[in-house]
Amino acid sequence: MEAGYTFFYEDGSDDHLWVVISDPVSYEKDQVVIVCFNSYIEGRPGHDDTCILHPGDHPFITRPTFVNYRRARWIPKDALERLLSYDTIRRRDDLQPHILKAVQQGAGESRHIREKLRMLLTKQGIVE
Repeated sequence: MEAGYTFFYEDGSDDHLWVVISDPVSYEKDQVVIVCFNSYIEGRPGHDDTCILHPGDHPFITRPTFVNYRRARWIPKDALERLLSYDTIRRRDDLQPHILKAVQQGAGESRHIREKLRMLLTKQGIVE
């Protein structure tokens, strides 16, 4: 499970597309950072405009979408793989490399991501 891997939760607990944005191989704790995508409505409070995606950026995206860095979290890679093996999550198309890069860059720039996660991404060499 590498950076760019996207998935949905199958249990209905969350209907957003999630993406792995870090590379657990480059850090000894084997943790990945995941973020989700939300529909973007200009001017709506709470939306993070650091990284806006558009139709064509991913097959799931059919309207302007923002990366919700506020909901970013870390999860052990093996826990995510267990969720996949139990059919709790369902894999979707991976992000294209240039879209993944934009999402990762946004993680370094967003004021909404928790500092602990930004530090993990820095240790993994994802953001500066």
